[in-house]
Amino acid sequence: MRDRFSSDSIAPTPLESALLRRWSELHREQGFPSPDQVQVTSRDDTGAGRYVGLRCAQRVQLPNGYHDVQALIEMEGIDHGMLAQLLVEDERLIEIEIATYGDVTWDGEEREWSLVPTGPS
Repeated sequence: MRDRFSSDSIAPTPLESALLRRWSELHREQGFPSPDQVQVTSRDDTGAGRYVGLRCAQRVQLPNGYHDVQALIEMEGIDHGMLAQLLVEDERLIEIEIATYGDVTWDGEEREWSLVPTGPS
């Protein structure tokens, strides 16, 4: 079970950093912090995706719930790409969920990847 409230901070992976930059670009007007202000507190690879626990002192003006990154994650060896969502609760960044589509598995290794925007830039 993941512990999203761990006091330890771990370095974000390149993919996690890119996702945070994308959300920052999309939601800057709602107070989304720069990625360097967001700490990763946990990481749980599930076999079909990953949960990334977050901590940030800055509050965001986004409604509770999941917010899509509005981009497809294309990664070597992953058919149909992956999605990413950000969970916000009470104006706080809680976690990133990265998931494959269908029955595709992912071992958590970040092979060559790119973000392909599907919505506003």
